[in-house]
Amino acid sequence: MIDVNNGKEQIPWVEGMTVRDVLHACNYTFSNLLVTVNGMIVPRESYETYLVQDRDRVLALHFFGGG
Repeated sequence: MIDVNNGKEQIPWVEGMTVRDVLHACNYTFSNLLVTVNGMIVPRESYETYLVQDRDRVLALHFFGGG
């Protein structure tokens, strides 16, 4: 299992799963996300290739502006 956003979601781990796959499984479509895996920031350009492992902790933060 992959723990997402401090336990708010848990998704089944699949071999070869990437950060992009995790975001898709959680229906996260925001364009401005900061993603960490086990506390390490994953650059946006690596979402397609960065592999997650079983029991990893993924944190996806959405940045937005306000007034």
